[in-house]
Amino acid sequence: MDDLGQVPATWQPVCLDTPANDTARTRSLTKNLMPNSDFYDDRKYCHDCQEYVPYLMSMEHSYCANCGSQVRLFSKEDWGTFSASIQPKQKKTGRPRGERNTA
Repeated sequence: MDDLGQVPATWQPVCLDTPANDTARTRSLTKNLMPNSDFYDDRKYCHDCQEYVPYLMSMEHSYCANCGSQVRLFSKEDWGTFSASIQPKQKKTGRPRGERNTA
């Protein structure tokens, strides 16, 4: 603090997103990160509207911003495609369990 009781401006950490600090190091650090989700472009599937729509989220469910019905993350067709693309877990390997005697 200075004589007037104010904190000098140098206490704040340097922001990596400012153009003055845009170095190759910070670009390489942020290049591989997942892009931020944009609130205005986020959509879920509304069964009543039959399309992906903006939605309102409550604590337990999400609702269509157009008609008010409950929405899902995917349509049934898109869910089938998505779930088929996920690799099933590999079968467990190793020594089989022995038989247990239940007396």
